Parts: sequence; C-alpha cells; structure tokens
Amino acid sequence: METFHWVTTAIKAFFKGLVGATQNYLRGKTRHLPQVLPKGRREMIDAILERPHHQDFLHSFAQECGMSIDHVEQVFRNNLHEIAADQNYLVYPFWDFILTWVFETVYEGIEIDKGSLEKLRALTDRPIVFVPNHRSHVDYLILHYVLYCNAFQMPQICAGANLSFWPLGPIFRKCGAFFIRRSYEGNKLYAAAVQSYIEEVIRQKMPLEFFIEGTRSRTGKLLPPRMGILSAVARAYRKGAAEDVLVVPTSFTYESVLEDKNYLDEQAGATKKDEGFWDLLRLRKYLRRRKGKVYLQFGEPISLRESLGTVDKDGEDKENIERLAYDITYGINKSTVVTPASLTATALLTQPSRAISEKAVQETVHNYLHYLAFKQCRLSEPLVKYETLALKESLKHYVKNHLVDECLDREDALFRVVEVKRPLLDYYKNSSIHFFVSMAVLSAILLKGQASLKGVEEDYSFFQDLFRYEFTFSRRESLPIHLKKLIEYLVEKGVANISEGKIHLTADASPLLLQFSSLIQNFLETYLVLWKSIPLLGQRRWESRELLKFLQDRGRVLYLKETIDRPEAVNRFTLQNAISSFHSFGILGEEIEGWGRRKRIYYTVINPGDLVGRALSDILDAASCGTALATARNGS
Repeated sequence: METFHWVTTAIKAFFKGLVGATQNYLRGKTRHLPQVLPKGRREMIDAILERPHHQDFLHSFAQECGMSIDHVEQVFRNNLHEIAADQNYLVYPFWDFILTWVFETVYEGIEIDKGSLEKLRALTDRPIVFVPNHRSHVDYLILHYVLYCNAFQMPQICAGANLSFWPLGPIFRKCGAFFIRRSYEGNKLYAAAVQSYIEEVIRQKMPLEFFIEGTRSRTGKLLPPRMGILSAVARAYRKGAAEDVLVVPTSFTYESVLEDKNYLDEQAGATKKDEGFWDLLRLRKYLRRRKGKVYLQFGEPISLRESLGTVDKDGEDKENIERLAYDITYGINKSTVVTPASLTATALLTQPSRAISEKAVQETVHNYLHYLAFKQCRLSEPLVKYETLALKESLKHYVKNHLVDECLDREDALFRVVEVKRPLLDYYKNSSIHFFVSMAVLSAILLKGQASLKGVEEDYSFFQDLFRYEFTFSRRESLPIHLKKLIEYLVEKGVANISEGKIHLTADASPLLLQFSSLIQNFLETYLVLWKSIPLLGQRRWESRELLKFLQDRGRVLYLKETIDRPEAVNRFTLQNAISSFHSFGILGEEIEGWGRRKRIYYTVINPGDLVGRALSDILDAASCGTALATARNGS
C-alpha cells in the first residue's frame, strides 16, 4: 500500500512539474504579457454576480416572474457561462505559430497602419473598443494576430454563437472570444447577461472588439450599423464602468476573400449554412491559392465622453447612439484602402461594351484615381508606386480565377467578364464604392436632364432617402455645400459650368458622367425590379423569404427581356434593402409576427399609386434604363 502511495505521489509530482515547465516555456515564448492578466471564465462570472446592481436586478426579475431567486440566479449564471470567454495568454504562442504559417500560405502580406497603431499605444489608459467592418471569418484572427505581434493587450471578441462548435469554440474562448446568440429578442434574462458581461469587460479595462454590421457583408460594402452591442457599450459607460471609453473604427480590405464563392451562392438566394466541425476538413482547399494582400487600417479614436457626455445620465439616448454609429461607419469607410483589384473590377463592370481593352481599363481607372485624389482617399502602395503594373496583375488574377476571359485581337488583348461571375466582381467593386456614391448620384441626376441647382438638390435628397439602407451618405456638411464641392470638381474637369443657378454641361461631359453613374446602375436596376413588380404583388400578404424569391425570379425575367442590363442587380441582399426602402416610403406595409427563430416578416402593397412611387419610377427609368444606357449604346 505504501509503495502504491509512493508511486501515485511521484506520478502526480512528475505531471505537476511537467505542467509547470510547459507554462514557464510558454511564458518565455509569449510576445507580451499585460501587467494584470485577464480573469478566467469562472472569475468573471463570480465578479459579475457579486455586483450589487446585478443582484438587485435578479431579485426584481424573480419577483416580477414569480420564480425563486435561486432558480433565476442559476439561469443567469448558465447564460453567463454560455457567453463568457476564458482568456489564457499561454494559448497565444501556439496560436501565433499556426496563424503565421496560415497567413504566409494564404496571403501575400498584411499591410498594417502602424502609425495609427502606435498612437493607440499611448491611449491604453482607457478601455479601447475596436469596431471593424466584417468581410470574412479571418477578420478577428488577423486583428488579434496583429495586436499580439505588436505587444498590445489582447481584446475580448464578441462572436456569434454559431462559432462556438467543438473544437474551435473552446480554442476561441481561450483566445478571448465570447459568444452571443444571433437573436435573443424577448429573453430579458439573457439580454441582461450580455449587458452585464460587456459592462464587466469595460470595468476591467480589457480591450473589446465587435463588428458593428453584426454579420459578414455579402455585397462587399459596409452594411447599416446594428445598435445592439454598441448600445450595450454605451450603457456600460453610462453606468460608470469607466470614466471614458475609446471606440476605434477599424477597416479590413481584402484583394480576395476566402468565402467569395459562398457569397456568390448566397447572393443568388442560397441559404447560409451554420459553421460546424466538418467545415474544418474543407479548409485545405483555401490553402491552394494565394488570396493577395490584406490591408488593416485604424481610424481616429472616438471618445464616448465627448460623444455621449458625462456618465450621470440613465436610460437610452437613441439619437446620440445613432450619431455615434454614423461616426463609426464614417470612420471605417474613410480609413478603407483602395486596391488595384477593386478599381480593376470597377472598370470591368462599368464599361458599356461586351469587352474592354487593357488600355481602356487603364484610362478608366486613371479617371477614378483622379477623383480619389480629390477626395484624399487612402490608396494601396502598388497603386501609388506601380499603377500600370498593379492593374496588369489584377487583370491576370481575375483571368486566372476564371472571373474574366482574355481574348486576343491581333496584338491587343480584350477582356470580357464571365457573366455568371459578375456578382463576384461586383463584391470587389463595392469595397471602395462608398468613395464614389455621391458623385455617381449627382452624375445620374445630371444625365437625367436636371439642370437647376435647386432641382439637383431635391433629386439628390430623394436618392439619399431611396438608398438609406444601401449607403452611408456624408452628412458632416449641409447638402448645398456638399453638392457645391462635387460640382466644383466637374467644373475643374472642364465638363460643367454654373451660371444663373443652373448647371451647364459641355458637349464632352457624357463619357465622364457615365463612368460615374454606371457605378450605381446595378443598384438602380435592383430597385427598378421591385418597382416593376409592384403591380404583380396584388393584395397578397407576402412572407419576406417568399417575396425575395419571387423578386429574384422576376429580376431574371427582366434581365432576359433586357429591361435591366446588369445580372448582378438580381441580388438577394440589395433586394432586401429595396424592400426596406419601399416600406419607408409607404409603398409596402410591414407586419412582424413572433420573435427569435419564429420571427416572420410579412409585406403587402398599400400605396402603389403614391406620388413618391411615380417620382421613383421616373428617376429610375431615366437614370437606370433611359438616358445613360442609350448614350452608352450610341457610343458616346
């Protein structure tokens, strides 16, 4: 018996020593350890439950629902356990080794805004909240990897519960991910658990990361902001979790995303599949071909103290939260890097003929670059230093990946977009479209024949309302001043002049205006599909998914009939934005039934003959399928 006890004691001592040696080895390999290590999962939960105001809430909720306080507290604890991260710095050396290999295999490099990163280092006395756009599942891996390599404290990442599957879920938790359900509408106790966890993260001065779009963009452009997590951060600040919180708009730009083929299917109507274990076995296919460069940029930090005021104000401040969300999305868009891949895709998609020469691509991109210089946009290094070579390489990349066909005409090469791949090229075009939207809208209005400054302002305001779910229009200046700057650019280009309150276009204005207006033609055609379908909807009550399928089928018919010219206009996500826009105009009525997974949205036509509807039809017919297309086809 004594021998057995001696053996078990020796084995325990051996494994204890082995664990200690491993931990010491990993500590030596860890690039950076903060002065105060983050609390583990259990410690975070206990710290939350010890807060008096959380206990007050649980007692109040128990009395309101007629439940025992022990039961309510246990459910609350279980919710926190489902949510909470279990961050451990000893995992990072292993993760660093894996990600270094993956990123060097998949990407040609990660370009980082090191100047802004160093500025952030001086601001770490306050909790920092990174708010990136969401393009790919790789986003949070890259940001984490970059911060780790630059000796920053690792943020806690807000992730969807769909990513908590084994074995990645436990690994992500160790790296700082906490998981929340996609929808918890009506579940007051779960919502309180999410709020209390975010509040505790900020109280502990740990960096936080969440995606303001709520999901990955399937169209390539920034989605309208979702207010849930942002409101929770603002509420935590209001409750005094920190004296100030810095929100950092963060921009990811990819020359090619890993999930682009999935996005193509989803745009066409395929249902998104939840991630799972078997997806790991398919990762090998992503390592076969390089995906170009990734650009990570940081915008100017936004102080919640300056944006929302002092912390002694209770309740929701919806107007200030919405303004804060706009400032964040503006910061993300402003810091986005324009790449050769994006401008090449733009030139290929906006030309009116069936094929385009390499020289024409270069000339079109050069015109766009002139405008981007006027806007003082960030350009990738290849565009600045090697413009011609960079565009050649982008064309080769698209040909190699079968998005574009190359045809030889004597000594010149002609490039023709593969029709079924146009939506994928449109994704890459949209990564920089926010820089062009204002000029594109103005160009469409001028091509329609509008000449008076007052009329242009009215039409532009209409487009802002029409595309409210599509783009974030600049509202940092008054509309007349904003339009004046755009018109001054056209005057500088020698295609317009102003006299007696009217805009006069020169004889050679059409080609330039067409280049700009064609950037939003597919969006205009999407909204036209919905408008042309209104009479066919009748008095039926359409469930949202059923309506989207009907509109996509109708859009394909209109494309075959040549009512619309762009197949990428038949996009499920843009059609959904068009439906929301028509609802805001009072053309479609909306009814919501149920919540959570059982939530259903129904639409009916309530005002098909409205004056706004007729104005919408006139503008869309003229801008999308009238003057602009006719001019292009006539070879102007």
